[in-house]
Amino acid sequence: MNTTINQSLEQVYDLDICDYLGLPYSMTGYWANHPVSVAEAQEHQLEYLFAPLQLNPSCHVLDIGGGQGGCAIWLAKKYGCKVLVIDLVEAQISAAQQRIKAEGLEDLVAAVTQDAITLDFSQKFTHIISIEAIFHIPDKAKLFQKMFKFLKKGGEFKLTTHLYDKAVYQPSLIDKIILYLVLGQDHLESKSIYEDAIIQAGFQDSCFENISAQTLYPTYNNIVSDPIIGPKLRTYLKEINGRWTLWFYPLIKNRLLKECQKSERLYDLYSISGKKPE
Repeated sequence: MNTTINQSLEQVYDLDICDYLGLPYSMTGYWANHPVSVAEAQEHQLEYLFAPLQLNPSCHVLDIGGGQGGCAIWLAKKYGCKVLVIDLVEAQISAAQQRIKAEGLEDLVAAVTQDAITLDFSQKFTHIISIEAIFHIPDKAKLFQKMFKFLKKGGEFKLTTHLYDKAVYQPSLIDKIILYLVLGQDHLESKSIYEDAIIQAGFQDSCFENISAQTLYPTYNNIVSDPIIGPKLRTYLKEINGRWTLWFYPLIKNRLLKECQKSERLYDLYSISGKKPE
């Protein structure tokens, strides 16, 4: 991965917004038809995503872009599986290693600074996961080729990622600003890019599920209205954005309002899965 992307990731994730806001697993949760807290919604999302994988102590999972290890620790504690976390940001991996040690999970979970694209070692995994991370990786074809290589025969991947659910989309300037503020970059790729990369890599039984209605929209509203997390989010945005965004603030606020009300979707959150042939 090139130096520019590395620097962009470090700028966004050296101060981990999830950690700052008290969101241990990701920036989203999963809300069903009944109200739950943000913490409960975070747990629900992991259960919804990973229960179909039927993980157990014999499984070995690779977590791409696993950050501070929240998801990996949760998987190890719930299923007893081994997990290797890789991430480009050294500060994230350092925090992950501290958390793993504090939980007494050194025998199950490891974390290393590593680029998924240049990853090269002999071990194979039963599963590969990634939560809201691979949209940062520009070469999707190479990424899925690497994933195919490091999965055992019959191995599965499950990931969530932000993408455009359109073949062609030209975001406005305000859209790009919002993308940068929320995701750390001003562009995303279309669903078709992912579909082509997965097929070309050799995966079978791929499944794309748009989970925006259960994750993105209620997460925005619930985080903003949360009495503890809401003020933290507003403070965070002021600190990282500086004065240059003040002129744009009314436009950004109106655009985010439309996003929360589902009247104009800026992007979607998808759950994507696939399997390496036996």
